[in-house]
Amino acid sequence: MITEARLTTFYEVFLSTIFFTSIWVLISYQVHRNGKIPRASTVLNIHACTQVMLAIILLSSIMFISPWGDILAESSESLHLLRLHLKSNEDFIPRYLYHISKFYEYLDIIFFVADGGDVDLHFGFHHLTTPYLTYFRVLNDHRGWEVFAALNAFHHAIMYSFFAGAKSVHVALPFTRNIQLVVGILWDIWLMIYRDPGVNIMGRGIAIFLLTSYLILMTREIRMKRSAEKTKAG
Repeated sequence: MITEARLTTFYEVFLSTIFFTSIWVLISYQVHRNGKIPRASTVLNIHACTQVMLAIILLSSIMFISPWGDILAESSESLHLLRLHLKSNEDFIPRYLYHISKFYEYLDIIFFVADGGDVDLHFGFHHLTTPYLTYFRVLNDHRGWEVFAALNAFHHAIMYSFFAGAKSVHVALPFTRNIQLVVGILWDIWLMIYRDPGVNIMGRGIAIFLLTSYLILMTREIRMKRSAEKTKAG
C-alpha cells in the first residue's frame, strides 16, 4: 500500500521541499515589495483552527489503535471493525495521515510570511525537515512510532488553540513542547539500545538527530528572545 500512496518516497518528499521553498521565497519577495497580503491574518487564524481539529483527529486515531482502544472497540461492532481497519498493514492509515499532516504544516510558514512575519531558524528548519522525520521514522522504521506522534499531536492541539485565540493555554505550551521532544529522544534511544538493538537504526538515528536539533534550536530561540527583552527593558 505504501508504494501506491503519494508523498511516500524520498524523491517525492524532496520535490515537495523544493516546491514549498519556491513558494516561500516568492511570497517573501512579494511581501518585501508590497507589504503583507490582505486578509492573510484572517486566513492564518482559520488555518490555526483547522490545525486544532486535525491534531485532535490524529491524536484520536493514534489512541484508538493503541491498547487503550480495545476498551472503546469492545463497545460496538462498528468501532471494532474500524479499529481493525486502522490497524491493518501495520497501522498504515494512521501513520500515513500523520506523515501527510507534516506537508499541510507547510502552510504555517506560507500564511505566516504572507502576514508579514519573519521566519526564524527554528521555525524554518523544523517545518522543512519534519516530512523527512516522518518519512524515515513513521513510514519506514515505524516500530514505536506512536509515542512521539501522540505527544506531538497533543502539543499541536494546544499550540494551535493558542494561535487561534485561546490565550489561556499558553501556560501549558512550555511543558508540552519540551516533553514531546525529550520523551521522543529518550524513547528512540531506549529502543535502539535495549528493546531492539541493531534494528531500524537509520530511522531512529535520524529521528534522534532531528528531535535533538529542534530542542537545541528552540532553546536557542527562547534565550535570544529573553536576552532581547532584557536589553529592551534596560
